[in-house]
Amino acid sequence: GLRTVLWYERTFETGNLSATFPNRNAFADYAALGLIAVLALIVDRAGRPEPAGRRTWLWTAAMFFKYVIGRSWILVYAALVLFTAILLTHSRAGLVAALFGCGVFFCCALRGRSSLRSAVLGTAITVAVAGFLGWAAGDGLSDRLTKLPDASVERFTIYELTFGMIAERPLFGTGLGSFADLFPAVRPPEIRARIDYAHNSYLENALEMGLPAAIAFYAGILLVGSIFVRAQLRRTAPQPWAAVGLGALSLTGLHAFFDYSAQFPAVAITLAALLGAAAARCAVPAPSR
Repeated sequence: GLRTVLWYERTFETGNLSATFPNRNAFADYAALGLIAVLALIVDRAGRPEPAGRRTWLWTAAMFFKYVIGRSWILVYAALVLFTAILLTHSRAGLVAALFGCGVFFCCALRGRSSLRSAVLGTAITVAVAGFLGWAAGDGLSDRLTKLPDASVERFTIYELTFGMIAERPLFGTGLGSFADLFPAVRPPEIRARIDYAHNSYLENALEMGLPAAIAFYAGILLVGSIFVRAQLRRTAPQPWAAVGLGALSLTGLHAFFDYSAQFPAVAITLAALLGAAAARCAVPAPSR
């Protein structure tokens, strides 16, 4: 539940679902990566691309339930559980990043596999289910959304101060893990006392690594992303594995602008495992049909 981990009383993130993570945003990313992996299995089990020709809405619905729900009902259930978990984290950026990552995944994975009618039907069902789960999850997320303006002011103040610290040591940085020790020296009185992270992984890495090292680090990640883009454009990999890589990178890449979820080892290791598996699959030629 929200107040215990197994039978142990929780002393962190009370009122928010975060499993064993000390931060709800990190757990939202972790669950979202799992969601993308489950969606990939659902798409893969759905079978061959939809045949060309005129099809009725009734036929499309029947095929959708036969090949998606019928073949993968346990995976659909897992996807619903994971999405509900993301909602119960009450993480604003986590939910937006999860929706964005899943959207990128679907756009890539379903490219050339389904007709417009199937895409509309699937989108309508997804939106309806997501809306119902959001309503059932309670008011926690909506309450946090009402506090977004105040939180945004603090975040942008932190970003501005971090930019200033980067300008002081742009080449060699301040050392990994040094943000929490440095920020109190520049923290204004209106910012809460304890700020351990910059709430923007790009800025924090630029500060701690230095700009040249940070650019090289993110260039390596972009290079991995280019593998998925090439596979997607050339259709050289079995679907939907290139889409898994692009969805996972989009999810964590967007969330990194607002939080530090990818700095948690569990999220980073899971992301690396997904990217490695997807990149390996992209090296395998697509089977001829």
